Amino acid sequence: MNEVRQERQGVIGRKRELEAEMKTNLDQEYRFKSQLQQSKDELGKLDDVEVRKFQMLYHWDRDTADAVTWYRNNKDKFRMEVFEPPYLSVNVPDRTFASAVEMAFSGNNMKTFVAQCQEDYDTLNHNINDNQVLGRKVWVTTWYRARMDRLFVPPPMERDEACANFPS
Repeated sequence: MNEVRQERQGVIGRKRELEAEMKTNLDQEYRFKSQLQQSKDELGKLDDVEVRKFQMLYHWDRDTADAVTWYRNNKDKFRMEVFEPPYLSVNVPDRTFASAVEMAFSGNNMKTFVAQCQEDYDTLNHNINDNQVLGRKVWVTTWYRARMDRLFVPPPMERDEACANFPS
């Protein structure tokens, strides 16, 4: 009887060891599958043109790339859309014209944020260039030009007057 108990205790102990080993193996399998999926996702991102452009911008000018990331995470601080640098936002579908379009921009213009209103221009400059929200002193080019209606030539006649003179 003692022998049976001892044998049973041995079998139970061996079973616990095997269960622990099985759990370790399953945990390891889960980690490997997770790493594999993460690697596949990263490879998929390399196929994405926008991700590749952002990575190239990061290598060209880390400050501007970090500012883009900050802007994307803080769009709620802006009244209107702020256009990201042309390096990221301009796409030329026909590669034969890409060089001509790129020639229209200087290197600095390719990294310029464009605001649509003075308030957003000030917010962008204040946060990125003045307050060091990126954790370091940076200088990122931003641009805004107020609309100057006085520079536009008025129409030769009012719409009502034109309609009266030329009935349809």
